[in-house]
Amino acid sequence: MTLFSRASFSAVMMCVVASTAAFAVLVYTSVRLQLGFSLGPVRAGLALMPLALASFATSLISGRRLHGKSPRAILATGLLLSGIGCALQTGLDARSSAGSLAAGLAITGIGVGLMGPTMGAVVFAALPPERGCMAAGAMTTFRRWGRHSGSRPSARCSSTAAPTCPRA
Repeated sequence: MTLFSRASFSAVMMCVVASTAAFAVLVYTSVRLQLGFSLGPVRAGLALMPLALASFATSLISGRRLHGKSPRAILATGLLLSGIGCALQTGLDARSSAGSLAAGLAITGIGVGLMGPTMGAVVFAALPPERGCMAAGAMTTFRRWGRHSGSRPSARCSSTAAPTCPRA
């Protein structure tokens, strides 16, 4: 518990949860694409590619270009972009275009790609080197927590009868 007495470590762990929650939605998005939009498994997987490509490209580029920049600003920007991308994906229905989904996925991917390299660096910088294994274990645990916490709201919004999320 002494790990969480450091504000920087605790803040980064919350960013880990938030960034991983964006990926939890993908399982239900894939199911929705297959059942609600009548895409096969391969086409549904290909429809999700903008997130993977944007995340990979952004993390590859940002790791080098943003080295030495403020981790707070990078993480805040990544969280903001991930949130905007997720928001763009809400309200999609059978009349929505593939571009609507792709835009949301790509923006989410850019946000996640910005956060990835920075989160790892900040987690390990927040603790002494002899606590590196604990930092890695905590990050893995919080990623799992994020995946599970993000899947609950997504599961509630997914249904085979209604391919769109009901509005409250």
